[in-house]
Amino acid sequence: MNVITATLLLVHSTDEEAFWGLVAITERILPDGYFTPTLLASRADQRVLKALVRDLCPRVHTHLSRLRVDLEAITFNWFLSVFTDCLPAEALFRVWDVFFVEGSGYMFRVALAVIKINEKMILGCKSPAGVYSFMKDMTSRMVPVDRLIGMSCEGLERSVRNEVVEGMRKVEMEGLKREMELLLR
Repeated sequence: MNVITATLLLVHSTDEEAFWGLVAITERILPDGYFTPTLLASRADQRVLKALVRDLCPRVHTHLSRLRVDLEAITFNWFLSVFTDCLPAEALFRVWDVFFVEGSGYMFRVALAVIKINEKMILGCKSPAGVYSFMKDMTSRMVPVDRLIGMSCEGLERSVRNEVVEGMRKVEMEGLKREMELLLR
């Protein structure tokens, strides 16, 4: 949450406004369990994203599977930081404008848009190291802000609706809870 807090402190005129922005993100927009020690909701979101990539970006999913690249290793921090440490400021603030209105489901559309915009380059990576290296830095290189916002707001809006994401998240959270219970036995 430190990079979220730092960003909020940069854009708000008072510490109190930044504090209430953080409260809005952590208590109203993101689901319960996002920043708990188990990171239950955060982990569930990564499973949801993986399923969405499988369905909406099948060539990328197949390529990453073939190379045995764990998408979560790349995108987990995108979600935990609400994109603060991976998007350039201009893109981040435009993403946050929509995020504050539409909620946490919008993060999936942003992540999918980033992947779709960079699909050819991802598919061109021939090794796991190449994929990790490219994807680690692809958001900082990506500058077509209008394309990102357009794709995440209009291009993916029908296929990645908040209620669909919420349902998928709930299923994944239940699955993770069962897995944790089995580990504790």
